[in-house]
Amino acid sequence: MGMVAMFAPQELDQAKCMKMCLVHDIAESVVGDITPFSGVSRTEKGRREAATIAYIANRWSGPYTAEIENLWHEFEAGETPEAQFAQDIDKIELLLQAVEYERESKNEKDLGEFMGVARKLRTEAGKAWANEILGDRERFWEGRQHLRGEHAQQGGLSEEMTKAHDAYYG
Repeated sequence: MGMVAMFAPQELDQAKCMKMCLVHDIAESVVGDITPFSGVSRTEKGRREAATIAYIANRWSGPYTAEIENLWHEFEAGETPEAQFAQDIDKIELLLQAVEYERESKNEKDLGEFMGVARKLRTEAGKAWANEILGDRERFWEGRQHLRGEHAQQGGLSEEMTKAHDAYYG
């Protein structure tokens, strides 16, 4: 995520976006990249990540302790333009990973259930990237039945799982 944040729109604080993404990834590297299909609630995921960040930050001394915790909380709150962009990067990364897994499987795996996350993007930059990724995915699946972009849930997920997916990704 940190590398993708290098392409933050000019009106954003690029360094802050990169740091925020790195701090988010530190938590995920310990807790794991939990998805709606992992059977872990969003609340529990947040608790685990908060505990991880507190543990890591408390092991370091100096001015970085507060910055690490503040960046993580800002990301989670998703209220600032930088946090919204960083959250979009997290979802873009999910889209990229899913499409890459589909390509590696040579169309044997249809991971369309993850494509619905594109509906949750909040920034224009994130939406533009998602449109490119979903367009590439459509060309990859050309002529073969698969779950599609914004409508990935149709025929692919139960109503219960669709609600869980929507609640999880906000």
